[in-house]
Amino acid sequence: MFGCEGLGNLGRGQIRNGFARLARRAASTVPDRVRGMQDLLPSDKHAYNHVVDAARSLCACYGFRDMSTPIVEKLSVFERTLGEGSDVFMKEMYTFDDLSGNRLAMRPENTAGVVRAFLNDSRATLPARYFYHGPMFRYERPQKGRTRQFHQLGVELLGSSSPASDVEVVEMAAAVLQRLRIPDVQLQINTLGDQESRTRYSKVLTDYFQSHAATLAPENQARLQRGSVLRILDSKAEADAPVIAAAPRLSEHLNAASAERFEAVLDGLRTLGIGYTLNPRPVPGLDSYSPTIFEFLSRKEDVLGPQQAPVLAGGRYDDLAKLMGAARDTPGMGWAAGLERLLLLPPEYEIPGATRPVAVITLFDEDPAKMRAVEEYAARLTQRLRRQRFLALNYATTDAAANNQLRRAARDNAYIAFMVNSAHLARGMVAVKHMDRGTQEDLLDDLIVDFLRQLPGECWE
Repeated sequence: MFGCEGLGNLGRGQIRNGFARLARRAASTVPDRVRGMQDLLPSDKHAYNHVVDAARSLCACYGFRDMSTPIVEKLSVFERTLGEGSDVFMKEMYTFDDLSGNRLAMRPENTAGVVRAFLNDSRATLPARYFYHGPMFRYERPQKGRTRQFHQLGVELLGSSSPASDVEVVEMAAAVLQRLRIPDVQLQINTLGDQESRTRYSKVLTDYFQSHAATLAPENQARLQRGSVLRILDSKAEADAPVIAAAPRLSEHLNAASAERFEAVLDGLRTLGIGYTLNPRPVPGLDSYSPTIFEFLSRKEDVLGPQQAPVLAGGRYDDLAKLMGAARDTPGMGWAAGLERLLLLPPEYEIPGATRPVAVITLFDEDPAKMRAVEEYAARLTQRLRRQRFLALNYATTDAAANNQLRRAARDNAYIAFMVNSAHLARGMVAVKHMDRGTQEDLLDDLIVDFLRQLPGECWE
């Protein structure tokens, strides 16, 4: 036997098992996904696109235009905006040096990138309204609804510091969640006040936690040392919960101007019928947020878990442009929502089914010339249907046997199959098979497009 000279007296079973082991060993060398990263396969991508398209079309009604920024930015874009002492900057950033020695980062969020793009655009005018979506990167412990490459959609409104713009952006977020039929969400909102109020509150909070420093968890002691006292309020350390619960509240340290502005925001929400709850412990998602911050929380803790409850969050960031080196103030307000979390909320969240294909099936003919004519017709018919915006698949390109073609079409959930043989071709007709009903009829070639247009719309856009 060719290639088996060295097998000696091994039995067939031993040889078969040996080949199986070799196959498993070869398979084990196939690279796996990077931990915390996910593939978006067709069914996942269909759901992703549906969410993005629905949000984008609604935000367009508010004047927000689609844009995108690079996945990779200079590290300095986030160094100032996230804060060098923030957990995201210190522990979760993907950073690297390129071949020219530039310090770069894969974006952990997109607000800073959008503002950087605006500041770089010599044609930009204010106010500017941007919608975006795409992948972000954070080195976190992977868990349900939280991955190291995750996807967000969001909006940024630049150029208005009015409380009315806060109301508009929050109301738009509520409308997007309603459009997507995200169930059981609650708006929590509060204010961090102006610079004077924040400085006063930060001093009071620092003094308070300093008096309890010896009993704080190590991570909260580190936050206290680097000045990130607001982050302690968001701590998950159970031992620190009583100390955090008794901490001074920001609302007690707002100046009159900050309190008046926040009341104008709340009044605007009430006017539009947007219900809300005041968050007594406001913690900004980004260190650059101020004064208004908000988030929509899902009550579906059985799906997301208590730590994953936020599905959309945002706030105002009037100082961000100056932090990035801009010469003038560019006030901003925006929000972002995580796609992975939004897509974890069945069954109320409904996604339309994917477009069903139209199948083109060729039936065998022993005459090579006739068979060639059938195959050429099938190719032209497929081309014609695609140019009329139908999803059409020519199964003759994957299998010669008609039964196999039909099985593949059924597996792909085809709605209609056009079957062609030389007899049909001679009469200028095709056989139409209704895949769901199993019925079949003949149809003139000239009527194919009109026939499909009269169907319920499952196989065309």
